[in-house]
Amino acid sequence: MRTISLLNLLSQAELTSLGKYLKSPFFTEKPYLHSLFDKLRQAGQSVAEWPDYRRARLFPKGTFTGKKWNNALSDLNACIEEFLVVNHLLADRDLYNQALVKAYSERLNDPVLQRSVSTIIERVSGKEAPEQMDTWHLRFWSRKRALTHPLTNRIKLGVATIDALEQDLDTYYYISKTQLMCNRVSGIKLFGWPTEQDAPMQWLETVRRAANENPSPLLKVYCDLLGLLLGAGVDLPAFFTTLRHHAPRLHRDELQDIVRMAFNACIYRQRKGEKGTFDWHLAIYNWSIGQGLGAGPQAEEEYLNIGVLLAKSHRHAEFENHMNVGKEIIPADRLEQAKTLLKACWEFSQGNYSDAQVKISQITSRHLRYTLSRHSLAVRNSYMLFLDGAINLSVVKHALDSFDEFLKNKSLFSDSFRQSHQGLIWFVREFIQPDTVQKKSKKYLLQEINIRQPANSDWVMAVLDRLPD
Repeated sequence: MRTISLLNLLSQAELTSLGKYLKSPFFTEKPYLHSLFDKLRQAGQSVAEWPDYRRARLFPKGTFTGKKWNNALSDLNACIEEFLVVNHLLADRDLYNQALVKAYSERLNDPVLQRSVSTIIERVSGKEAPEQMDTWHLRFWSRKRALTHPLTNRIKLGVATIDALEQDLDTYYYISKTQLMCNRVSGIKLFGWPTEQDAPMQWLETVRRAANENPSPLLKVYCDLLGLLLGAGVDLPAFFTTLRHHAPRLHRDELQDIVRMAFNACIYRQRKGEKGTFDWHLAIYNWSIGQGLGAGPQAEEEYLNIGVLLAKSHRHAEFENHMNVGKEIIPADRLEQAKTLLKACWEFSQGNYSDAQVKISQITSRHLRYTLSRHSLAVRNSYMLFLDGAINLSVVKHALDSFDEFLKNKSLFSDSFRQSHQGLIWFVREFIQPDTVQKKSKKYLLQEINIRQPANSDWVMAVLDRLPD
């Protein structure tokens, strides 16, 4: 039931506030909505099984019908959504000011509108306001509202207002286009997305000229991030210096996006085998945690990524410390599963394949990341156990078939992501071909690495190195 799903989005404090909201005649004149909310809050999904006589009690008078019940649920859904919007509007000062400017612009009082716009410009320009891309759009939008108001004295405002409008719009354009280009280049590097070969580099040259003349710290950081992703005159130490210097002026949401793409740059360099990359990856990660960015799905993903890399690097002390800080990042209901997954990775990296197999069997979470990691690790670990003579070939084939079946769900993965993991499956199937079958040569398989770009390519390369020429 959609209503229950909406209610489950709210915290206990928000549910209490929603109850007060529904009692207010300013927001709704339908008195039965609070009673309906109260009953649904207590009953949960079981309300779907209520007989009609129980549902009819919620309505003060009149004949009860199924249509009346459905309309009541729709009304409650609308009120919950309005409650979320109002809360968000009050919490987001920029959004609040934007709504206020729009309200003033529709009334014939130019001085009040101009004061409101000036307040916004002063706030988003001040040092106390963290910069984000939408800040520049808000500045442009507010000034445009002021300029086009019917009572505005455009002659008095003069060309300076037009110049300011143009600078705000240019800054918003440069930042948003560079952010978009960073996302595109990340996809190109990690997943082989197609693109016009020269377009990213041409844009980098354009935005570097703009960043030299523009005061925006955010533009300068995105400019260096694009240079890092393209490998064009910006290395990890230089980028990290720029990031730390400008971070105090940047909004948390922007920092999270920037750090995520910096991690992508690190992962790409690690795949290429660039020495020292993981040390910088770890430095940026630890810095981001110190900045309070360790929350949400992306933080959980990166926590697991760092744990896997620490395991691969055999850094025992750092790995154990990383395990201990998991409770600050991983949701409580997945914490033990996260630890089990990382312990499985550690045992696998140490060559303790039997111990790794035990840990892999204990990964039962149906969360997508955990299921994917379990399948991938099971395929590689079972192959290594097969080489050691600890299991028979049928176990490896079962792991391969299970992983292949899991990847067929197209709604879960992009084509490029799925293909990279199918590349891993392809290589393991080649590795287990019996001697009676004509195997592909080592040279051929090495060529296929570049073509198929399999997930866990470092492991695939390590296995290939052990094969005879």
